[in-house]
Amino acid sequence: MSRSKLKLNWKYALGEITLIFVGISLAVAFDNFNQELNKDQSQRLILEEIHTDLLEDTILINSSLAQTDRLMNGVDYLVDLLRKKEAFTDTTELVLAKVLMFPRISFISAGYQTLKSSDITLIENQALRRDLVEYYEYMHPKVVQQMGDVEFEFKTYWTPWILENIAEFRYAQIARPFDPNDLLNDQNLVRNFLISKDNNSGLHQGLLEAQEEVNSLIEAVEAELDKLN
Repeated sequence: MSRSKLKLNWKYALGEITLIFVGISLAVAFDNFNQELNKDQSQRLILEEIHTDLLEDTILINSSLAQTDRLMNGVDYLVDLLRKKEAFTDTTELVLAKVLMFPRISFISAGYQTLKSSDITLIENQALRRDLVEYYEYMHPKVVQQMGDVEFEFKTYWTPWILENIAEFRYAQIARPFDPNDLLNDQNLVRNFLISKDNNSGLHQGLLEAQEEVNSLIEAVEAELDKLN
């Protein structure tokens, strides 16, 4: 075999190797690009779902806050009336009905649960990821526990009290006593109303903290979605 032919074969082989290397590099680069694109799309979809859930949470939290506000204001009204031994009116029966209740809340966490069951590191922003974990893993259970404490008090004390003292009861609409004078002369009722207010004030504070946290999270998620769009 001549030296010129051997030299030619080496050039051909080198060209083939170069083409293969370039082809593999392009394939890997294209695959990485697709993976990053798919990851960004998945992250966007998850964040959009979480954003919707957080907006739902704000509605639920605001509703519960308004309810606890009415309850605590109603307690103040009734305590003042009982201490002054003023006569019951239709307004009193309405206020009493709004006091003899407890707020309910069922947080929405479908988006976060989907993220958690797949890969939480899908959210690349570490600060946002940490805040989501804090909100869903700590804040949600905390508020639910506080609400459970209020519900326990209602069921163990106020439900039997309603059955014993209230002739007509429609939830949040009317609570008409058998005999208003019995309530005016009940020495323990003021104390029990104040205990109820204290329990609800703890829940109210928890809801305020949740409201602040969820509003901050909504802003952070929206900012992250802007980056991905």
